[in-house]
Amino acid sequence: GMGGEGLGEMDSTLASRLRMQWWRDAVAEFYENDDEENGGSSSHEPSSAGFLSQTYSASRKHNPIVRELGRAINDAALTRRFLDRMIDAREHDLDVSQYDTMRDLVQYGEATSSSFLYLSLECCNVREERADAVASRIGASMGIITALRSLVYRANFGEIAIPADVMAKYDVSAEFLLNPPDRFNGAELSPSEVEEDEAVRHAVREMAHLAGAYLSEARNMQGSVPKAGRACLLPAVGALSYLQRLDGVGYNLYHEDLIANEGLNSRLGRLGNIFSLTRAWLTGVF
Repeated sequence: GMGGEGLGEMDSTLASRLRMQWWRDAVAEFYENDDEENGGSSSHEPSSAGFLSQTYSASRKHNPIVRELGRAINDAALTRRFLDRMIDAREHDLDVSQYDTMRDLVQYGEATSSSFLYLSLECCNVREERADAVASRIGASMGIITALRSLVYRANFGEIAIPADVMAKYDVSAEFLLNPPDRFNGAELSPSEVEEDEAVRHAVREMAHLAGAYLSEARNMQGSVPKAGRACLLPAVGALSYLQRLDGVGYNLYHEDLIANEGLNSRLGRLGNIFSLTRAWLTGVF
């Protein structure tokens, strides 16, 4: 039979899927209600579980985030497909314990982070292909960086943040990622662990360099984004800051300066990020 841990994972996945459906229904209600008001017909069929459906609908209507989203949809005429893409990609990600290729990971970043940036630009009344091209590159980089930042945490749940093709290229051991050796309290790595650790760093460096290349392209193209939409590009500042910190620790994702929230280097890193954000906000350039 299935153990308690397996049942716990199933419960967690089910809860996540219900949450995705909750958001999908919330988005559908906004756009389908708008269609009905304009004389169209809604494709929404009443659920057989009417009471449960009404309860969920009521919970959405009283959710402050949903209310603000509805206001943004009405005020800025947000494009529905970007919202749907975000939800679809997040739901698909629930079944993914490791992406097969870097291309798959980049596409996930584009579907989630880039879509969010497209919507942000629309809120600023910026709807231009050149601006979207910048947002696309920032989102792709954020997808890679999010994977890197989550690598240590996700390993606790049997998930691997490095795509399979990159692991194969550098002969990275899945076992080493899922059960990393003790690095703290003065512990030293064995010769074989040092070799495996170096392989991980090579893989991380390749991912970081690709993220950096996307950000470099976005930085070179940012002049084409209207001033009204420049603030939407601020997430690139945090992404650049993380890549600089990662480079500073030799692409060691287990370095205490990346994991710990306290300590002098961590505080200095946060101060530097605040300074960079402020400068980008004032100048419109990241």
